[in-house]
Amino acid sequence: MSQMDGPEPDKNGDEGKDPFDPASYEDSSDSGESAAKDPTDAFGPSGVPGPSQPQGSGSGGSGGPRRPPTKPRSGGGRLGPTIAIVVAAAAIITWLAQLWTEFLWFESVGYRSVLTTRLLTQVGLFAAAAIITALLVWTSLSLAYRKRPIYAPSSPEQANLDRYRAALEPVRKLAFIATPLALGAFAGTAALAQWDTVLLWLNRQPFGVTDPQFGLDVGFYVFTLPLIEFAVSFATLVLGIALIAALLTHYIYGGIQLQGEGPRTTPAARVHLALLFAALVLVRALSFWLERYGLTTARHERITGMTYTDVNAVLPTRGVLAIAALLVAIFFISTIWTKTWRLPIIGIVGLVVIALLVGGAYPALVQSLKVRPSEAVLEEPYIQRNIDATLAAYDLDETEFIPFQAETEASPGQLRDDAATVPGIRIVDPSVVSPTFRQLQGVRGYYQFPEALDVDRYDVDGERVDTVVALREIDLDGVPDGQRNWVNDHTVYTHGFGAVAAYGNRRTADGEPIFFERNIPPVGELGDYEPRIYFGESSPDYSIVGAPEEATPRELDFPDSQSASGETRNTYIGGGGVSVGSTARQMAYALKYRELEILLSDGVNEESRILDHREPRERVERVAPWLELDGNPTPQWWTVVFSGSSTATRPPLTTRTPSWRVWMTPRRTPGGFGWQHPGHWLW
Repeated sequence: MSQMDGPEPDKNGDEGKDPFDPASYEDSSDSGESAAKDPTDAFGPSGVPGPSQPQGSGSGGSGGPRRPPTKPRSGGGRLGPTIAIVVAAAAIITWLAQLWTEFLWFESVGYRSVLTTRLLTQVGLFAAAAIITALLVWTSLSLAYRKRPIYAPSSPEQANLDRYRAALEPVRKLAFIATPLALGAFAGTAALAQWDTVLLWLNRQPFGVTDPQFGLDVGFYVFTLPLIEFAVSFATLVLGIALIAALLTHYIYGGIQLQGEGPRTTPAARVHLALLFAALVLVRALSFWLERYGLTTARHERITGMTYTDVNAVLPTRGVLAIAALLVAIFFISTIWTKTWRLPIIGIVGLVVIALLVGGAYPALVQSLKVRPSEAVLEEPYIQRNIDATLAAYDLDETEFIPFQAETEASPGQLRDDAATVPGIRIVDPSVVSPTFRQLQGVRGYYQFPEALDVDRYDVDGERVDTVVALREIDLDGVPDGQRNWVNDHTVYTHGFGAVAAYGNRRTADGEPIFFERNIPPVGELGDYEPRIYFGESSPDYSIVGAPEEATPRELDFPDSQSASGETRNTYIGGGGVSVGSTARQMAYALKYRELEILLSDGVNEESRILDHREPRERVERVAPWLELDGNPTPQWWTVVFSGSSTATRPPLTTRTPSWRVWMTPRRTPGGFGWQHPGHWLW
C-alpha cells in the first residue's frame, strides 16, 4: 500500500505576516472557490484524500487509519474549582460573622456609631484607592496594547520577544483585567490604614494660633498637612505602578526597543510615557513644596522646629527643587513635539545634581561655615520661637515666675511642724508588694493581682488615708490542669472576687502591709459594693454567663468551706455583654472563636450573654480611638478610672518628649469622632 500525502502547504501565503495583527491576514489571490470549500470535502476525516468512510470496528478495514477513540471526561477537573469555591465561601461567611459580632459588641456598649463611622471611612478609602489604581493601571495596559505597532521591528531583540508574546496572547485579556484588580486591591488595603487621618481632616477645627514662619493656623499642621502628604504618597505609588505597567507592555509589544537601529519608541509610546513621567515628576514637585512646611516639626539636637539653616538654606532650596521638578515635567511634555528624550533626560540629571548640591551640600556648608562659628547669635531668634511655642503648648505663656530663695537653716519649731506630715509618707511600695498581696490574700491559685499595684486615697474612719489597692481577678493559668476544659474555662471560672486595700503608710512589726479591706467575702472599711469582677486586666478572652431564674447557678464565686459543695456559685444578672440566646448569634460567635461548643453546650441558653473584649484599656480604646490613655487604670470600688486625652502629632515649633501630646476637648458627633474648640497643648 502506498502512502498518500496531502497537498503541500502554501509556503508563500503566510510569509512576512505578523501573527499578532489580524489585519495582515488578507484573502488569498487564489480562486475563492477552493478557499470557500470545507477542507473535509476533499479529505476524509482521517486527513487522507478520498471520500469519507465510516469508522470500522475491525482491524483489517480498508478505510485508512481510524480516528482514536475519545477519552471519557473525568470529574477530576472540577475538584479544584469546587474546593476553591468552598474555601472562599467559608472565608466570606467567617468574615461576615466577625463583622456582625463587632456590631453587636459596639451596640451593647452604646457606641455603634464609632464602628459604623470607621467602617464607612475604610470602605470609602478602599473603594476610592482601588478604583483609581485599577483604572489607571488598566488604562496604561490597554493604551500600550492598542497603540502597539502593527509590524514589530525586525531585530534579534524582537525575535526573542516573540516567544513571550505568543505565551501571553491566550491569557492576555484575563491578565489585563486581573492585574489592575489585584493592584487596586493592594492599594485599597494600604489606604485603609489612613482612616484616622481622613476623619481628623473631616472634623478639623481652627486652633486660633498661627505659626511665626508661614502664618498658617496650627490646625493646618495637625489636620490638613497629614492628609495632603498621604495623597501625595498615594499618587506617587499609583503613577509609579501605571508607569511600570506601560513600560513593560510597550516593550513586550514593540513600542519600545532597546537594540537595533531607528527610534527607540513609537510615537504612541512616546506620548503615553511622556505624560506619565510628567505626572510623576509633578507630584514630586508638590512633595518638595510640602517639605517646606514639614520643617516646622523637624527635630534637631537642641530644639524642634526651624533653625537658622532651615530658614536661610533648606527652605529656599526646597522651593528651587519644586520649580526645577516643574520644569522637568514640562520637558517631558515637550517630548510629544520634539520627538526626542534628550531634553527630559538632561532635566532629570540636572534635578538630581540640584538635589545633591543645593538640597544637601549647600545647607551643610551654611551650617558648618556660618552657623557654628556664631551659633549663639544666629540661633537666638529661632530658639526663642521654640521657647514661646513650647510655653504656649504647656499653657505656661502667662505664668508668673517668682524667684525662690532657699533657706539652709531650720527655724525654731520647724521640725515640730513637719512631724505631722511624716506619717503620710508612703512606705509600702506598690511596685514590689504584689507578691505579698498574692501570698496573704490570693486565697486560691486561680486568683491573681497585677505585678504593679495601684495607689489611691480613701476615707477610713473619717480620715483620708494613702492606699495601695488591688483587685482579686480570675486567672485561668492558675486553674489545675485536671479542671481545664471548655465548660470550666468559659462558663464556670468567669470572674474575680473582691478588692484588697492596705495602708500605704503603715505596716506591721514584721514589715507586712496592714489591710483595711481583705478576705473573701470582703471584710473591711470600704462598705458595701459589688465584689464580682467580670472585666479586668487578666479576664478570660470570653465568658458565657447568665441563665434562667430557675437554673442552678454555674459561675464560681469563691471557695466556701461552710458550703456543702465547698464553694459558692452565682448567676450573672447584669446587662453587660451581648445576648447569645438565638441560634444565629451562637453560630456567629462559634465561627468567630472557632469553638463548636458554643452551639452544643448546655451552658449556653436563651438567657446567656457573652462577655468579650474585657480588658478595660482595650474597651476604652475601641470606643474612643481618638484618645491616648495614660498609664494603668485605677480601680475605685466598682469602677475603673482612666486618664486620657485627644492627641495630635504635628504642633509646629514645639519641643517634644516621648510622652508629649496636644490636648483637645473631645465631643460626640453623629459619627462618634471629633473635637470641639481645641484647647491648650499640654505634655
